[in-house]
Amino acid sequence: MSIHAIARNLATSWNTVCSAVLDFGRTLLLAAATRLDGVTTIGVDEHCWFHRGLDRWVTVIVDLTNRPARLIGIVPGRSADVFYDWLNNQPDDFRTEIAHVAMDAFTGYKKAATELVPDAVTVMVPFHVVALVGTKLDETRRCLQTELHGRRGQSGDDLYGIRKTIRTRVGLLSEKQKHRLDSSSPIIMLRWWRVGSSTKTRSRPTRPCIEGPSGSGRGTKW
Repeated sequence: MSIHAIARNLATSWNTVCSAVLDFGRTLLLAAATRLDGVTTIGVDEHCWFHRGLDRWVTVIVDLTNRPARLIGIVPGRSADVFYDWLNNQPDDFRTEIAHVAMDAFTGYKKAATELVPDAVTVMVPFHVVALVGTKLDETRRCLQTELHGRRGQSGDDLYGIRKTIRTRVGLLSEKQKHRLDSSSPIIMLRWWRVGSSTKTRSRPTRPCIEGPSGSGRGTKW
C-alpha cells in the first residue's frame, strides 16, 4: 500500500505518514546490527535526486548478492570521496567480505573501491559496456564516412543508411538487413558491427551484475 493510500485511510497528511515510516525504518533497518551481513556483491551508481539546484546528485549503493537487489545506502554527491567515505564508515567485516563491486565507467568509484576493498573485483555492468561499444561504433562509422566521401553522411550513402541497423543485435536483424550489412559495408565496419552485436548478445542478462553466488548475470572485469 502506498503512503498516499495509507494517509487517505487514516485521514491524515502524506507528510505525517511519511515521517512515521522514515522514523520506523531508521529504528528497524538502519540501526540493525545484521543489516549488512552476508553482503558479498555491491553495485554503485549515481542518481539524479533533484532536477533543479546545485546538489542534484546522490550516490546509490545496492546489495546485489541475491535477488531482489536491496538498497543499502544513499549518499549526497557523486565523487570518489563520497563512495570512499561511505565504504570507510562501514564495519571492517563488511569490507572484508566484499568480493565484487559493479559500477559504470566512472573512474572515481573504481578508485574508491580499489583503495578500500582492494581484494574485490571491480566490474562494469553490461548496460554501460554496450553503451560504450555503441559510441565507439558510431565514431568509427563517421570516420569511415569522412574518409570515403570527404563529408558527413547523407541519404544514399551506405554507411549513413545503416547507422541504426548496425547497432541492432544480430538476433533481431531481418534477412534483408543482414544482407545489406554483409554486401555494402566496408570490411572494417562489418568487423566492428560483429564485435558490438556479440557484446550485446553476451550482455543480455536481466540482472546487471557479475556472476555471483546466485549464478545470475555477467559483467565485464574492469
